[in-house]
Amino acid sequence: MAGFTIPNTPDAYNQNQAEPDSLDFQILGNQTNAVVTGAEVTPGPSGATVAVSAGEVIVGGVHYSVTASASLALTTYASSPFFDIVVARLSSGSISLVVLAGTSGANPVYPTITANDVVLAAVWRPANTTPTTTMIVDKRLMIPATPNRVASGSPSVGTGSNGETYVNSSWTADATLAGPLSVKVGGTWYQLARYSSNFTAGTITATLNGNASTATNASAVPWTGVTGKPTDFVYNNGGTYGINITGNAATATSATSATSATSATDSVTADYLNGGTNVDPIGGDYIGYSNNFGGWSVQGNFRVTSVNFYATGIGTTGSSANMRVLADGRIAYNASLRSLKDNIADIEDGLSVINLLRPRTFTLKPQPTDTAVDVYIRENVPYFGFIVDEIAQDAPQLLDYLNTPSGVSPIMWKTNDMIALLTKSVQQLSARLDALEAGNG
Repeated sequence: MAGFTIPNTPDAYNQNQAEPDSLDFQILGNQTNAVVTGAEVTPGPSGATVAVSAGEVIVGGVHYSVTASASLALTTYASSPFFDIVVARLSSGSISLVVLAGTSGANPVYPTITANDVVLAAVWRPANTTPTTTMIVDKRLMIPATPNRVASGSPSVGTGSNGETYVNSSWTADATLAGPLSVKVGGTWYQLARYSSNFTAGTITATLNGNASTATNASAVPWTGVTGKPTDFVYNNGGTYGINITGNAATATSATSATSATSATDSVTADYLNGGTNVDPIGGDYIGYSNNFGGWSVQGNFRVTSVNFYATGIGTTGSSANMRVLADGRIAYNASLRSLKDNIADIEDGLSVINLLRPRTFTLKPQPTDTAVDVYIRENVPYFGFIVDEIAQDAPQLLDYLNTPSGVSPIMWKTNDMIALLTKSVQQLSARLDALEAGNG
């Protein structure tokens, strides 16, 4: 690409074009104002005009885009030849194309420019006609494009090349969600992050069911005063999150000012939790899905207040409840009903299975959700029981299995089955004892 030029006398249209001007040395000595790409000046379509191509310039070390002009008017011709200087001028944060007229006479000189001007070309004006190519001398000081671009506002499409970065110098943390850092990929600038300390995280809607006829929806909730908020760049999709509250909240007027609302002591439901809810908190009571160990956990007290609480056994199928809490607090097992069973037969031998088992004593390893007391108990209080891995080798029929992402794995041994086998073993031993006593009698 062409750049700064002072033509030799034989190459010049006029001798004055070959004479260096003080502005030439000013252009060459200024390393903070220059042309990155484009902004070439060529003859205009007609009359005293020139055309300027789109491009990019640096003013004071900051990048700006140049909008193309198909017909930029030159200065009105006077009685003596002179030079017009075409510049890209920074004004109010944007670039405009400006034509400056030099001093006319027998020895014409270039005009004076400002610190916000980037000189693009010198145009020799011997008459009020369209200049030819030889009348236009390229005065662009070209510098290599830099991958680290800085400018005010968002980058324009014509700025930069693929792989380059761009920093918005006018960005402030509290003013906007627009990201301060962008990268150009495939001809498009993409923001790498968005941030605002006054960021509004969507809309939280609290629907009060029951006696709450005057309740209204909560407005958008800002992050002001929220503890534990991130300090680095974040982005939020501005989604809507629903909270369903049931109970006696007759005097609540809004979700943000419900100070006089009574307790929802008869609350039945608070919406559903699902595996997509990830808590992994640090301290405090919670209920949620933890990625630490891939399952649901409860930190704090867990209370069942309804007789309609059911739980299906691990490894079972269908919707029948294996366990339920009765009104008096006892736990009952519905699976014991004959109507829920097939292939009923007597156990012939319990001792042969019981004799295979290896009763053990052990301590437990701490878990991510344990409290300090839980850790102490696990590490210092001995437990008595069995090892699932050993039962899998000795008596796999006593195990329940869980379908995990890595396949079917044993999870725990079946206590009901153990009770049945122990009962059969006692019966076998009792029969042997009766036989021995009868023989001795």
